[in-house]
Amino acid sequence: MTEENRTTMRVILCKPDERATVIEMEDSLESMQNMVGGLIEEYMPWEDEVAIICNEEGKMNGLPLNRGIKDEDGHLQDIIAGDFFICYAPIESERFLSMPPELEEKYKEKFD
Repeated sequence: MTEENRTTMRVILCKPDERATVIEMEDSLESMQNMVGGLIEEYMPWEDEVAIICNEEGKMNGLPLNRGIKDEDGHLQDIIAGDFFICYAPIESERFLSMPPELEEKYKEKFD
């Protein structure tokens, strides 16, 4: 199956007070919204083409704080509230993709 015809994608799921886990999730807006518990927001704080997909109203709705997001130099940039997942988001793609193995390993370790 080509990447364009896929129905699932491998992402890193991060829940408050839990270890990061690699999961296979359905590739649909509804599934992404269910995963984060509301409307999704894409956040790309790093040079790698990976995106954090989180609840855009997580902080406003008082969801539990999850993880701090640090820049490449280790400085705290933001704190994500509620569940989020990390996926591959190359600039040239119109959709989110499965994490390539090397980025999956890097970001799972970063958030574990």
